[in-house]
Parts: sequence; C-alpha cells; structure tokens
Amino acid sequence: MKNKYKKILTIALVSLSVFSQKNIPLAIAENTTSSFKLIKILEKGQVDWTNKVVRVKGRGAFPNNGAEPQKRLRARIAARADAYRNLAEMINGVQVTYNKRVNDFTKNDNIMTLRVDAVVKGARQTGLEKQLTDGSIEVELYLPLFGNGSIASALDLGNYVNNTNTLEASIPYRVASLKDFAIPEKIVENNLPDKNNISGLIIDARNLAVEPAMSPFLVAGGKVIYAGNKVEADPDNIIKYGVTDYTNSLESAKKDVERIGNRPVIIEASGVSGNPSRTNILLDEITVKDLLKANEKTKFLTNLHVVIVI
Repeated sequence: MKNKYKKILTIALVSLSVFSQKNIPLAIAENTTSSFKLIKILEKGQVDWTNKVVRVKGRGAFPNNGAEPQKRLRARIAARADAYRNLAEMINGVQVTYNKRVNDFTKNDNIMTLRVDAVVKGARQTGLEKQLTDGSIEVELYLPLFGNGSIASALDLGNYVNNTNTLEASIPYRVASLKDFAIPEKIVENNLPDKNNISGLIIDARNLAVEPAMSPFLVAGGKVIYAGNKVEADPDNIIKYGVTDYTNSLESAKKDVERIGNRPVIIEASGVSGNPSRTNILLDEITVKDLLKANEKTKFLTNLHVVIVI
C-alpha cells in the first residue's frame, strides 16, 4: 500500500513540478536597509504581506473652471472617490484561505458585505496627495489586513479559522521529499529539542512555491493542525495578529522575536498544497505529533507564534 502511494506521489511530483515559479504573481523587493517585502500585485492595487496592508491609488482630474483652491479641492475629492472604488474592487481578490478570497465570503452574505463596505470606508490615506505632471491629483489609500478596522475583523476571521478542521483533498503541488508522506512505523518521541522551552515555530518552506494568504493552514493527513480547532487560538488574536508572519530567510525569521520569542524551533515543510491557491503547508506526522505535544507545554501554537519562510 505504501509503495502504491509513493508511486502516485511520484507521478504527481513529476507532472506538477514542471510549472515555473514565474506563475507566482509576487514581487520580492529589497530596499537599502535590506528589509524584506513580499508584495502581490493585483489589477487595482497591491497586497503587502510584509506590512499586512492593501494599498490602492486614485486619481482626480483638475477642473478647468473655478478658483485655484476650489479646483484643487474638487480634484482631491475625485481622487479619493476613485481610490475608494478601486479599493472596494481590489480587496475582493485578497486571498484569505487556500480556496476562498474576500468575495467568496461576501457574495451570498449581505451582512458580511455591509461589514466589508464599512471597513473600506474607513481606509486611511498614505501621506499627502500628489499633483502629477498632467495636472491631476493622486492619492493612496491603505487598509490593514489585521487589527481594528481590518479585513480580518470584517470577515470575523478568528471564528472562521477556529471552526476549520478538515480540508478538501488536494494533491501536493510540490513536495520536499516523498519519504515525508510515508506513515511512520514508529513515532520518534524526541524529534524536537527541549519541548518544555519552545517560544515559537519557524517553518522553512523555501523552494516550495508557497503563496501567502491571510489564513494558511498547517496540514497532516488531510487534517488541519494549525490554525483550526485542533489548536484553537483566541479568535480576537487571530483578527489582531493573523496566524503567521511571512519572510524570506531563516535569519530574518529569527529576528522576529516579537512574534516567536527567543527560543523558536525550526522545522522543514514537507510540501505545499491548495487549490486554487497554494497556501497550505504540509507537515510529516512525526513532526506534527511532537509539535502538538510541545504546544501543551508552552502554547506557542495557541498563541500564534509562527513564522513561515517562503
């Protein structure tokens, strides 16, 4: 049975690995301070997964008639109205889970739609407006993914996540090693060092073509290990902080002490899955057993102390 399963996975791996990472619509930018930014570009704006905000711009034409102060004011109002329209359209495409975007939460729920609309109306402006070379006025608005007045709060993301247990079956898009999916004949009891002293979890998922989402799931055997009702976190904390941070290196992950403390454990992801979005991290059963046992001691999963390196 095990050999048959490995054969299926081998076929899946060969067929799926031909996809190029060029298909991932993400832009990774480095500034002069070498800080990492993970940005997804959408038609109307961008999702900044590093700073956990969505940003859009709006433009307003400078009127031909009226006094100069009035013309500027009218152009500014038009620019903000355009930005609000763009934001309302743009956040519909924000990935929440592997198979749901914001519009999947709102399309058949009038109350949820009203809540999201209210959040959009509370979007903040980034700095002052700009006057472009053609005379028009441009403004930029941003909306937090998490926290007060955020998309997560509008979607009641905490309760949604905590009620998730089993996911739809999905063939791994890419795996680190086929052996990670073999059912272990013997559970290794001491796979994680110093289980009584773990402050957080770093998951190394580089080279697995992971896509970021507001609520990625850690999965083993089709079951949600984190976040979900296996490890039930405070729903208000999920809304406030999200279930994970993303970064691009182990070094930067270790520096995120506000999230994972000074004693994080580092594990390697077995693979990535999800349809249509590859957001779910696959873990082997030995590691999962040890993580859950360690969480009983220090509650690092319950307290959302997780960073994913992609």
